[in-house]
Amino acid sequence: MDTIMPNFESSRKKIERANKHIADLNTLWSEFANRDFYSLRIEQDADLMNWLVLEFDPEEFPRVHAAIIIGDTLHNLRSALDILWHEVIAYCGGEPTKYTRFLIRDTREELIAPMNGALKEQQITRDVHDFIFDSVKPYKAGNYCLWAVDDLNVRDKHQLIIPVTQLSAIADVCFEDDQGASFPFDYWLLADESWRIRLKEFYGRKLTVKDKGHATGNILFDIPPFEGQAVIPSLNSLSIAVLGTLESFANLMPG
Repeated sequence: MDTIMPNFESSRKKIERANKHIADLNTLWSEFANRDFYSLRIEQDADLMNWLVLEFDPEEFPRVHAAIIIGDTLHNLRSALDILWHEVIAYCGGEPTKYTRFLIRDTREELIAPMNGALKEQQITRDVHDFIFDSVKPYKAGNYCLWAVDDLNVRDKHQLIIPVTQLSAIADVCFEDDQGASFPFDYWLLADESWRIRLKEFYGRKLTVKDKGHATGNILFDIPPFEGQAVIPSLNSLSIAVLGTLESFANLMPG
């Protein structure tokens, strides 16, 4: 029987679809961020200290819609790996089944038994076996992004991975005092979620917000393994890792 030379084209299509989902998520956030979704006001306390108060409802962002896109992204990346492994087994002369999956485990030790089993059953060659352990390293301490693809994909099967919205800064704000003088400010970091900024330089003045400028923010994962990290860059890193794995197998099995 002729050797089936893998081209991993189906896996590439899955990665392309994942990237399309990431682009859709970026569009969803950008459209929201460009809306008039927050307000600014001045509060003056009993000691005549002025506070800039930002009001924002995180629930206004369509988080469930975003969660569905995140799940679709993860599914396509995991599927790209499974399809790749199906082709690898066929190339090695093995018999793929409906249970054939790209092996990812928490630790290197947990990977040894199933990989040795695949080698013993002639599902893979010694070269592929060694390549997995020496180069791909599909376990948490070896290839964190591949491990994260599997971990998050499993989580998404049981519950939606709903992101949280975070505002990080406001820019180009302008105040006006009761004498009509304007005071533009370029940039403020929002250090905490109270969204209150003390305006020490305007102590005792009567201020209003002349221009509320614009706010910047992000959507973040609320669960491990990327808890507190921005969703879109994290998903991009996962896609890059899966593509890198595909290319490494393509180099191992030219044709």
